[in-house]
Amino acid sequence: RGSFPATQYKLWGATMCMGLIYFHSGPETLAFVERAYRMVQESGDDQAAFNGALAASKMHWLQSHDSGQVLPKLEYETSTTTSVGEAWLGNPELAAEGGLHGLRVALLPHHKFPRRCDGNSAAA
Repeated sequence: RGSFPATQYKLWGATMCMGLIYFHSGPETLAFVERAYRMVQESGDDQAAFNGALAASKMHWLQSHDSGQVLPKLEYETSTTTSVGEAWLGNPELAAEGGLHGLRVALLPHHKFPRRCDGNSAAA
């Protein structure tokens, strides 16, 4: 989890950090990575590009991987559970109408995988 870029951080409460990332291969993943790669070429920043690609894909975050209940905001440094999000890689208008989603993203809990370590954290 991260707090950059600020646009997605303000919208979601946390962002996808590119320091530790794993991709499960499939057509949806390939389409997402191709979109993000084009955005990296434009911006020169992988974290801005990948989070921007998620935002462009109508990303929404769920209460749990099987609940379907959308979270209003994610937690960043206070997170203790894995957060799951879904993004639509086809027509964005269909995503707004509840169309099938093509990509799932999981953000690991900060307390186990800290982005920032300080002298007071167990990970330091």
